[in-house]
Amino acid sequence: MHRIDGIVIMLPKAWCSSMLMNSQDVMMRWFRRRKVGRLPAIDTAPFDPRETVPEDVRLHAIGDVHGCAFLLDRHHASIDAMQRAEPKARVVEILLGDMIDRGPDSKAVISRLIERSRHRFVIALRGNHEAMLMRFLNEPETLKEWIRYGGLETLRSYGVKPGLPLEPGNMVRTAQEAMEAIPSEHISFLRNLPLAWTCGGFTFVHAGLRPDVPLAEQAERDLMEIREPFLSHSGSFGTFVIHGHTPVKSIDVRPNRINVDTGAFATGNLSSIVIERTRIMAISTTEPLQATGAAAAPTAACGAAGALDGQFTVQAS
Repeated sequence: MHRIDGIVIMLPKAWCSSMLMNSQDVMMRWFRRRKVGRLPAIDTAPFDPRETVPEDVRLHAIGDVHGCAFLLDRHHASIDAMQRAEPKARVVEILLGDMIDRGPDSKAVISRLIERSRHRFVIALRGNHEAMLMRFLNEPETLKEWIRYGGLETLRSYGVKPGLPLEPGNMVRTAQEAMEAIPSEHISFLRNLPLAWTCGGFTFVHAGLRPDVPLAEQAERDLMEIREPFLSHSGSFGTFVIHGHTPVKSIDVRPNRINVDTGAFATGNLSSIVIERTRIMAISTTEPLQATGAAAAPTAACGAAGALDGQFTVQAS
């Protein structure tokens, strides 16, 4: 079982509240200089993770984008509008992984995130779909599997058409074409995606955590792919988990976790949550879909925000 090696980012409250970094590259350089630590022992007393978020910090966690660039644009517009209306000293934008595949515009999604990270603090996490792309570039024979999960749409967004039939020679040529077509900046961005990020009492991860396993000892595959026993676990994870990966009809709020994946590529609804010390809010975008299942061109403004606090209850550790 492959364990995490220098990827998980764990920032205690003091570091979270004092962060001045405004790009993922700066953050990753900081992290490479620091050894991954263990989570503190799980406290047996109830806690409200919102109380661990510094007063001057706002966290935005965006669900699985899956190549829907125009829906991501709406969330960026919402983030910027909220900052203008209610300024915070530090605003962190967390993408919960699976930014590519399935939807029509993975290239644009990555371009937007790279550009945005130049001026804002953006944490883009690695999902299983980003892992499949990187694996394909190193192991072209995995193309058959990747295409089953939406890889063809990503290749098309970069102008790459897989050679047919999908035999070894054609898959190698397709990987070579992809390496030439995908900008080196995109490759570097995808290669350096962290698996998890922690701020105060919240941990952000693509799929979830295996119960009763410390964060620093979680298997990489679990962080990107786990469903059970994570989804059915009703006890504490030692941290409040914000995740995606498993599509739900609407944001799913549980005592120990929140699922933000509302199947944007299939539903036109890309969801996010806003976390502050005093509140948690939901933001969603809903767009009619074409008959093909591809997202239609945008026609309306970003969806309205709604409070989740009434659904949010504290889980005893």
